[in-house]
Amino acid sequence: MAGTDVLIPKGFAGVPLLHPEKTVRRFKFSPGNEAVVRVILRSCEFLGVTRYQLSQLLGLPRPTQLWEWLNGRYAPSSLYTHRLLFLWDLRVRGAPLAHVSRIDWEKGEVYWRRGFGPEE
Repeated sequence: MAGTDVLIPKGFAGVPLLHPEKTVRRFKFSPGNEAVVRVILRSCEFLGVTRYQLSQLLGLPRPTQLWEWLNGRYAPSSLYTHRLLFLWDLRVRGAPLAHVSRIDWEKGEVYWRRGFGPEE
């Protein structure tokens, strides 16, 4: 990994990254709690949603799971990290995520807040 250039999206410019050689020696990459907190808070800001709305958009089984990530009890799994990146991509493409109530990731359905959405 030494000598490999890593492209960092502008939205993650403030997130501290571990040195690539150090991550090779570890069995599992686990970002520090500070990095998780920064990513979640920056995501809420960029997506234009509250923490509760973000938990709904990610399809978390319970809203308190996001707070468990913020206080360091748990870290987001690869599934939720992928969903978060997908939400970032949707926002970059102009999707009004602040008007989305929740997403059913199993069915691929978007539930809009009352008074918003394509049919209204």
